[in-house]
Amino acid sequence: MANDYIKSYLEVLDAIYKKVSVTSILDANPGEYRMDEMNAQTVYTRRITFNEGMGTYSRANGYDEGTAEANWEAHIFAMDRGKMFDFDAMDEIEAKQSAVELAAEYYRVNGIPELDAYRFYKMFAIKTAADANADLTVDTVMTAIDTGIEALDDAEVPEEDRYLFVSPNCYTLMKNSGDVFNTRVVTERSTDINRNITTFDNMPLI
Repeated sequence: MANDYIKSYLEVLDAIYKKVSVTSILDANPGEYRMDEMNAQTVYTRRITFNEGMGTYSRANGYDEGTAEANWEAHIFAMDRGKMFDFDAMDEIEAKQSAVELAAEYYRVNGIPELDAYRFYKMFAIKTAADANADLTVDTVMTAIDTGIEALDDAEVPEEDRYLFVSPNCYTLMKNSGDVFNTRVVTERSTDINRNITTFDNMPLI
């Protein structure tokens, strides 16, 4: 019974996370990582290593032999965050229901936003030559985004897994930029104007 309760509890939090988090789309596939059941601070990611580069083909011996290794690389979490609350309950069922409601709301209001902010902080900390530290305007916002796209192209980052995250202010500048968005998408009824940008240069915009 306790295991069923814990499973339901985690399912509720997972559903809230997927709905509220703006960075959940970046989560790795389950087969790409695993957790340590005995040490919650450690996560393992799959890494394949090739020990040599290309070799010379020989008509006598065929292809040059190489070696490869597939290992689980350990990563230690930088911090362990949480919060504990005490509350009164009349019975066990009420206590369980109250615990789920409290945890779910706290997770939605505090936990998930902090997780998103930390992820953006870690990504921003990876300095590249494409850093565009400036106060963006309607005249410069598109150039800044193009600078980032160019950096990804130069690094040969696959196009199919790219996402464009922007702040509300940046999104407003994009919608008012004369470089690209100088026209408006109008439906059959001329009073309906839609300036939503859901995809930019084949990247989902979040």
